[in-house]
Amino acid sequence: MTPRTRRRALIVSAAACAGVVVGHALTYLLVIPNPLVREALLRATGHAYWPGAVVAAVVLGAASLSSVASRHFARGLHPGHPGLGVESWSGLAATMGLIQVAGYLAQENLER
Repeated sequence: MTPRTRRRALIVSAAACAGVVVGHALTYLLVIPNPLVREALLRATGHAYWPGAVVAAVVLGAASLSSVASRHFARGLHPGHPGLGVESWSGLAATMGLIQVAGYLAQENLER
């Protein structure tokens, strides 16, 4: 794996992991709108790690976003700059979707 490929994989993985936590949070917000009931349910179902997961998601999401933004900025300053090297948006979407679905399923299984 080349350094460029490794860097791309890290960026995509960080964004996907952040997406798993965001999806998890949105699901619980939509399904259980009452914050007191939601908090009690999360505590009772193995979500003691949740505050740490949210912090990690914010850090991973910010890191991947800043990395993508800086690479696009560098590419604008230097037209020969390689950028992210995304082959296709559909391939990226498939990769992100696969990582997120697998992550969500693993997360739910570990909580039980």
